[in-house]
Amino acid sequence: MIATSLLRVPIHGRVDPRELPAMWERLVAVIGGCVYRRKPDAQWTMELMSDAVRDLTGYDPHRFIHNASLAFANLIAPDDRARVEDAVAAAVRERRRATLHYRLRTAYRRLLPIEDRLVPVYDAQGRVVAIEGIFDLATFGPGQRRGPAENAVAVPAA
Repeated sequence: MIATSLLRVPIHGRVDPRELPAMWERLVAVIGGCVYRRKPDAQWTMELMSDAVRDLTGYDPHRFIHNASLAFANLIAPDDRARVEDAVAAAVRERRRATLHYRLRTAYRRLLPIEDRLVPVYDAQGRVVAIEGIFDLATFGPGQRRGPAENAVAVPAA
């Protein structure tokens, strides 16, 4: 299957294909935030996810891969879910990138404000096959980035 993304970033030069896996790991580490690829489903079934999710949410990434023990969509604050799903659906329908702001419930029972930059990926027939993106703590003004403890909001126990 050939998948295409709307994200076209010109990259100049050539890299030995054998170097790509190591290069990918280094770039993900430098970028910061959690890089992911997920299915375009209601559970946000993760196919790939970087370790940064652990720092942000307190959950190990393997728990989300193919919903092994946790569906990522279940972390989205209930008050944000419909708005987030509508925004993702619009990005897919309009074949465009999107930047979303929502809150995630952490393993520590806190709500963490997140900025998620995503792009739909389509197959050769034009069907959406994945959503790729990166999410990190939401920023607060130019150059400001607060840590999880400063951004977290307590959530009452269920």
